[in-house]
Amino acid sequence: MWVLDLDVQKSRGMMQGIHRGLYKNYDWEMPEKCLSRQASMQMYYVQKITTTFDFMQIFQLMGLLYGLYYDVDFECNIENTLYDLSNFCFDHDCRFEKLLQNELGKVF
Repeated sequence: MWVLDLDVQKSRGMMQGIHRGLYKNYDWEMPEKCLSRQASMQMYYVQKITTTFDFMQIFQLMGLLYGLYYDVDFECNIENTLYDLSNFCFDHDCRFEKLLQNELGKVF
């Protein structure tokens, strides 16, 4: 479970870093409810149920998946950040080659 929790906390840090960098708000903190230890525990039980798939636990699995969806969508507020990022990429060229040329142009 703790290996899974490490990956969840890395994802939480990545989302916080993307939000800080995109909006240049370096003091912004991710809400505590977003991808908390409870979400890690839910992911662990989802993984456990899916590996030993028992048809009698399908309703429990659906409840856990909805809990994870609710956590990511409503507690993390990642939807607004992804929308703003997609608008930026629509207006600017966000292809990988263009981003690489931009970075290499600033380094050299």
